[in-house]
Amino acid sequence: MPAEYLDDEHIRLLMRLPRKQVAWDSSPMDDIFYKTGDKAAEKRHSALEWVVERMGEGEDQLQYFYVNNEGYGYARYCFRFNPRPV
Repeated sequence: MPAEYLDDEHIRLLMRLPRKQVAWDSSPMDDIFYKTGDKAAEKRHSALEWVVERMGEGEDQLQYFYVNNEGYGYARYCFRFNPRPV
């Protein structure tokens, strides 16, 4: 199902996932899901599914992605979507 056709239930499920904010110039291959050696921090980063907010400086520079990292430090599977009130 293309991301632009997500129904309300899928959007609700996506918006319940943990969120990670990244810089505008980041790439899906960047190591944003890392192991720190700190157990509390690793627990916060242990989810496999995330909503990644790619943030720029302008109001129009905000993008949302569903990401499944499959336990890797980078985005293994992802798609961009536009959140909306549901």
